[in-house]
Amino acid sequence: MSEIRPLKIGFDAKRLFLNDTGLGNYSRTLVKNMMKLYPQHEYHLFTPSIRETSETQIFLNGDCHIHTPGKFEIKAVWRSRGMSKTINAMKLDVYHGLSHELPSGISTATRTVVSMHDLIYEIYPQFFPWYNRWVYRWKYKTSCKKANHVIAISEATRKDLISRYHLDEKQVSVVYQSCGDYFMPRQRSKQKKHFLYVGTIEERKGLLNAVHAYAQLPKEFQIPFLVVGSGSTYAEEVKRQYSIMT
Repeated sequence: MSEIRPLKIGFDAKRLFLNDTGLGNYSRTLVKNMMKLYPQHEYHLFTPSIRETSETQIFLNGDCHIHTPGKFEIKAVWRSRGMSKTINAMKLDVYHGLSHELPSGISTATRTVVSMHDLIYEIYPQFFPWYNRWVYRWKYKTSCKKANHVIAISEATRKDLISRYHLDEKQVSVVYQSCGDYFMPRQRSKQKKHFLYVGTIEERKGLLNAVHAYAQLPKEFQIPFLVVGSGSTYAEEVKRQYSIMT
């Protein structure tokens, strides 16, 4: 069997460089693993700006090509439309929108994939201003409709995409998110079992519901409950409720 020719693959890297939490971690882990497992391919990162940190340093060592807007280009316009000119000129084989969006104007010669993490603004609209909901719905639905394939990070998100955006079931696949190396148990360690929550502590993520469920467990099943994240008023309410119930 003949070898697969090297591909030119592009990624929306805005959150890879500029987001320290969920979408940023997803983007960095996916691209890093692709580069490690499939080094024969050519990788292109498209971002409105670059931020150098310990997490992004690996992408700045020359193993991938980074594209940013020109000096006189408006970043938002470049990201939604302008960078398609570069994608088309380079004749990328695949372009992957890692966080819900695809730029308009990509040639049909380039296969497009978009990752959809959730439709939380549709399911819990009370947590989002009306303008944000309108923008999200327009951007995300349009991207899903024009993508060659859609990745949902859970079965629940896949079902939401099919029912709410009326996508063809064959167009949407579930690909679970990867886990960072720092979450892997270390060899010979004596780690105790525990519940772990990692993320921003805000109402729509439901940590308080998890605390209520934890409090109803029999005492022998109330193993340590670790929370890693930050928040403000809601975080204080979670702490208060936890102290009352346990």
